[in-house]
Amino acid sequence: MPEIVRINPVNAVLNRFPVFQPYMFDPNNDYPIPPDLHGEASSVSVSSLRRSRKFLETEPSMLAISFEGHRGKSGGMQNAEPAVRAIGKPSKNRNIKIWTLLTQGTHAVQKPDRSGLSGLNLTVPTSVTVGPLIGYAEAEELAEQLHWVDQSREAVTVADAIMVITAGLIDQMQEIIPSVDPRGEYSWDKITFKS
Repeated sequence: MPEIVRINPVNAVLNRFPVFQPYMFDPNNDYPIPPDLHGEASSVSVSSLRRSRKFLETEPSMLAISFEGHRGKSGGMQNAEPAVRAIGKPSKNRNIKIWTLLTQGTHAVQKPDRSGLSGLNLTVPTSVTVGPLIGYAEAEELAEQLHWVDQSREAVTVADAIMVITAGLIDQMQEIIPSVDPRGEYSWDKITFKS
């Protein structure tokens, strides 16, 4: 039987680690980081990666990460950020475990309006599907067994393998855009097992 860990919310210590994502450095982004702040933003991100890893090496601890595997305007899962490896790779202190969670329905919480997204559609039904607890070594092994159908792409990363597991949590993920495969980059016509 897996061990059930109960955390007393009164005693739990919650931390937030700021990260500037790669698209924010793109000058074509709607709100790009000014070039003169790139160095400072990068150092903030590196510091967060280090602090996140240190956080995971304490006992007990849990780190929630969304590493760009979520669905955006495309309606399908997007590429995962491979830098998650810097956080998740096992350390001398801990054998890091990964717990995959799939949230559905949250895209409808915000309604488009003239000023952007209202954020007032709070009665929309949402759900969370809980996946298996996976050891980092298991995810690493799965990554080695997979390859992209498009051979011009680089190797499948551990972050990609985690997203493949997440995409496989349920038979039919909720469609955001009709007839668009919600698995996006992780649909089986784009990624498959090596022969």
